[in-house]
Amino acid sequence: MKKDFKTKYLLIIIFIIGLILFALTKFYFRKLNIENDSIKFILGIAPNFIAALIISISLLFDYDKIETEKLTQFDRKFKLILIGILILFIIEEYFPIFSNSKTTDLFDILASMIGLIIGYSIYSLIREKRLLVKTIE
Repeated sequence: MKKDFKTKYLLIIIFIIGLILFALTKFYFRKLNIENDSIKFILGIAPNFIAALIISISLLFDYDKIETEKLTQFDRKFKLILIGILILFIIEEYFPIFSNSKTTDLFDILASMIGLIIGYSIYSLIREKRLLVKTIE
């Protein structure tokens, strides 16, 4: 089976950019004294969005090793894992374990959901491309 290196490199690039943005947002931009409320809001929810996106994309690094016949099974498991990750984000928001957050913010949960949805959308695009290539071969 031919490996799709372009897709793998794209996932790695998105992952690295996501990590850099997460670190910059969490440890630098949020500490700046910004007056604009819209920017403050975006910087407040950005770590949740980026973390959800990074986690969902990191699950796809070995996607090219999965046999085409097992894609449906992987798809089902991937969805369940993303739902589990969302549940963990919600639990973390209400009962902080990893963060020192003292407030529950529903926008953080929404940002996490959007990050996971975008991660799943990227997976769907990769899957469709792979199935299309498989039918052409």
